[in-house]
Amino acid sequence: MIVKNLFNIKKDHDDYLISSDELPLLIDQIPYPCVIVESKSKVVLAINYLFTKMTNYGSHELIGEEISSLFKQFPLERVVEGKAYKDLIKAKRKPELAVTFELHYISQKKNLAILKITESDSGGEKQKTINKKINDSLERINRVLLSGEKQQFFQAVLDEIRETFYCSKSYLYLMNSQHSLLENFKKGNLIFPNTLPAIELERIKNIDYWSPGKRVLTEIHRIGRREEYSSVITIPIGDETIGLLIIVSENELIYSQFQEELKSFNKWVNHFVNYLNKLDKKQQENTGLLKNNISYSKLFEQSNDCLVLLNHQQMIMRINKRFLRIMKYSSYELIGQNIIDILQNIELKHLLGKEEKNPVEIINPIFLHDRDGNSIPMKMKIIESIWEKEKSNLIILSDISSEIKAKQTIEKIEGQAALGEMIAYFAHEVRNPINDISTGLQLMRKRIGIEDPNLQVIDRMQSDCIRMNDLMESILSFSRQDISKFKPFDCRDLLERINRRFQNKYQIRKITSRIVCKPRDTIVIGDIRSIDQVFTNIINNATDAMTDNGGELSIQIDRKMDPLGFLEIKISDTGHGIPEEIKEKLFEPLISGKERGTGLGLAITKRIIETHGGKIGVESYTSGTIFTIALKLAGKENK
Repeated sequence: MIVKNLFNIKKDHDDYLISSDELPLLIDQIPYPCVIVESKSKVVLAINYLFTKMTNYGSHELIGEEISSLFKQFPLERVVEGKAYKDLIKAKRKPELAVTFELHYISQKKNLAILKITESDSGGEKQKTINKKINDSLERINRVLLSGEKQQFFQAVLDEIRETFYCSKSYLYLMNSQHSLLENFKKGNLIFPNTLPAIELERIKNIDYWSPGKRVLTEIHRIGRREEYSSVITIPIGDETIGLLIIVSENELIYSQFQEELKSFNKWVNHFVNYLNKLDKKQQENTGLLKNNISYSKLFEQSNDCLVLLNHQQMIMRINKRFLRIMKYSSYELIGQNIIDILQNIELKHLLGKEEKNPVEIINPIFLHDRDGNSIPMKMKIIESIWEKEKSNLIILSDISSEIKAKQTIEKIEGQAALGEMIAYFAHEVRNPINDISTGLQLMRKRIGIEDPNLQVIDRMQSDCIRMNDLMESILSFSRQDISKFKPFDCRDLLERINRRFQNKYQIRKITSRIVCKPRDTIVIGDIRSIDQVFTNIINNATDAMTDNGGELSIQIDRKMDPLGFLEIKISDTGHGIPEEIKEKLFEPLISGKERGTGLGLAITKRIIETHGGKIGVESYTSGTIFTIALKLAGKENK
């Protein structure tokens, strides 16, 4: 009844008096977070316990303060009584809350109003807010990390985790060089000691949460109990744990609220720490490498990498023979010259021009040009060093041409091996049922008479079975790459026979075909059944591409101007062309432009041609496609 009366006081009740002692008791009876304000001055007069529970603010922190200090946008002078408004309200040690509030006057004469506040955030906006804070925090840490300053990095981690998760304190312990103790990152702290026993790392393998009432298992827990902290969270850092990050919060629900976010933050910090450790190791290696000028000079000249030493103005002071040999320069041309003018590389120019660089910078790959303009793929390292008591940069260039070529060769061999195994298995499995069908047809032929009209159908089926069996045998032979069975055959004759085979399909699709042969000698060497399969597949694809209003298929045979002796066959159509998204991957397995295509036809085709020592290429436009195939001509000894 108290609540109902409070929200339904009429204007004629403006003389209704509430004492300062009664006001807190009365407002605490309302089942919603509420604030009583002086509407003219916008000053908070009272809050109830539900509002304290929602925002973590106590009465002593808000009474006498302007209500605008809580709300992000609070247009009190424009608020209509009883109308619901949405706003963001500040909270203590947790993100801003999305709320809905209504204003009701208690006494308009005395400018007394009550705000009824309900939390309207379903959780989605909170999650977006904390995620954005984490992302912004990690970006700031990353920027510090790139400076290479370890002390600044760890300080940034301490500052950011405290601000991001609304913690009151944060501490960091790192393992000392002897791996005997954990040392406080900031010594002299009155609460947490300068050192902790290294056994703490064994006790805490994952994120650890302690609050009053839980068992005390570690020295950190004991400190939390002694100091009467509401929450203590300990986070191991580094994949190979190098320390402990400790955060203290007065919010006892912090772990349940931010458990997943803390895990994500920890994962990224671990990545950063691992990078820092690798950088340390690299710096130690470089320090040992450049320890004295005598050993350095010997290494400089005997190195298998290209080495260039620059002064602080990026002028070349020293250069080794390997660089001169690969880049085709002489030393007198380069000494005293600016390295940017010689190499003409934008990435290098940008890196050397940076005011703050990492001790070791790596660009991989970087493409440099030698004196003749030939492009050479390199891996570049730039190491800050001291030469003759002056700051300098050592550039180390490693030629990775052979690595790139080897990687491409391995990928190609692996792809071909997988394709060969799959094709061999497929051909073997298909050949068995074909043989069964062929045997059945032979039995049927023996049981019917010579005059039976079905005899011709059986013969055609038998012929198709033989052709399919030959095709499967060819595939098996191809997968084994048995070049000992290659024999000379007339390529023109083969193409004419295939073209005749497609005449019925041409008529149905309204396609005209023509063969133009310029050279007299069209004898090539190879497996005729495999080459038959190549041409059949390409011509079949061409006819399928001309499905709308017919078209023209052209086969041109010519002698390729090549001292090795190749016959060049161009098969072109006037279809719709090959989609751009698959053009670059056309000859890879399982890539097809047809809805029901297997994606194996052109992969097998390319494999067959390469096994024959030939080449295949494709040009495609919106008006049609041209496949170009080069096959080795048979030598006189093979004809």
